[in-house]
Amino acid sequence: MTKSMCKNNNFVMFQNPGVTDFHALFLVGFTDKAGDPDTIGMFGSGFKLAITAALRQGITVIVFLGREKVTFTTAAIQVKGEEVEQLVFVREQPDGTVESNATNLTLGYGAKDWKTCWGVFRELLANCRDADPHGYEVVAGVEPQGRDGYTRVFVDAKDEVMEIYRNLDCYFKEERNAMFACDEGRVYPKCAQEGQTNFYCKGMFVLTTRDTSLFDLDLYHMPINESRDASMDRLLTYVLRLFDSCPPDMKTEIIRYAIDKNQEGLHTLENSLYWSQTRRPHAWVDAFRRAFPDHVLCSFSDVEFQSMQRLGRKAVRVTREFHRLLSSHGVQTAKQVLRDEEEEQREMFEPDGILKENFEQAFEKIGDSLPEVNRLDINFVRLPASDRNVSFVTCSRARGEYQFSETLLKSGSKAVSLAIIDALAQTKSVSGKCDLDYERELVQMVMECIEK
Repeated sequence: MTKSMCKNNNFVMFQNPGVTDFHALFLVGFTDKAGDPDTIGMFGSGFKLAITAALRQGITVIVFLGREKVTFTTAAIQVKGEEVEQLVFVREQPDGTVESNATNLTLGYGAKDWKTCWGVFRELLANCRDADPHGYEVVAGVEPQGRDGYTRVFVDAKDEVMEIYRNLDCYFKEERNAMFACDEGRVYPKCAQEGQTNFYCKGMFVLTTRDTSLFDLDLYHMPINESRDASMDRLLTYVLRLFDSCPPDMKTEIIRYAIDKNQEGLHTLENSLYWSQTRRPHAWVDAFRRAFPDHVLCSFSDVEFQSMQRLGRKAVRVTREFHRLLSSHGVQTAKQVLRDEEEEQREMFEPDGILKENFEQAFEKIGDSLPEVNRLDINFVRLPASDRNVSFVTCSRARGEYQFSETLLKSGSKAVSLAIIDALAQTKSVSGKCDLDYERELVQMVMECIEK
């Protein structure tokens, strides 16, 4: 050990095995981590930004590369008639040799984004983690001194620095504390304050959003800028990819939380996801069925929800994206239940009197000109009061099955003729919609028959 001349032991020490090359600290733009998928650094500027930020805030930083000591100061120079504070690296060898290395950086470097001691602390700890994610140490209350075979960085333990040190788990996430980890990232128990969610990139805090969420999330592939911050750009996509990889029990917990909070009227991160972009829709459908067995899926329609209550059915309301995902993969919806109820209320009957006469007259006139009408399979129903204005119901277009309503038969033979034409035109359509050209031709022929 080689003790420095400073006797103040109120420092936080960042230590990792191995001696860093001085030039790796000094040279602007140099980094050996740009292509490493497991590290944060990619610009070669982080350490320099941290030092200028520390000097602006009056925070002392001392580095020991083994026994070699590096400190930092500024030198005033004149540039275009203005005085500029130039950043200087001071190297002190164990034999007492001292040399000053002026950089091409000024004290204003990074002043726009690196405004707090968090930037300083974050960069120094990130460098330790990148160098050896399992062998580094962070210790408070120590005296600056060197150690053979190690790189040590000492930071003045001001109140702001110690606040970060005491709450280190809120800023850096250790893999061993994760609830789940995969190639997309890690899921952590919640530590952000109420109404917020913390996001991390490779274990380093990079973003807070005003979202309530079940977890805090470490997203490996979320891009960060030179200031080590992330943006909201495509954030939900990265979150959904991570959730897609979660095990079934965690998916069930996520979907139950999202839907329960949604019904309470609380906005959550989980409900903001674009569920239509999931890569594993069937897994989420299974999770929903485990979380809400025997439930019917409702939109935000009060009519649907109240109808389900009237029928004594369990119902849950979900967002549009959730509804689209679940309903398209077989989850029963309130709309389907109501449609089935209406089907049960239809009463089949055999027309007689004027109703039978109207149908037979229309069918006979059309059949004389269009023999294919005989292939239609037409039945007769009394629809519930809510559907009394419906002329006919398509049961199977492919098989030519239709149900004509009692109301239609009461409207006269001409109205029945038009309904038969519409049904016949549907059988000629692949898309399910009437072939308009064919229908116009049929209508013209039938009108000629009717007028005769």
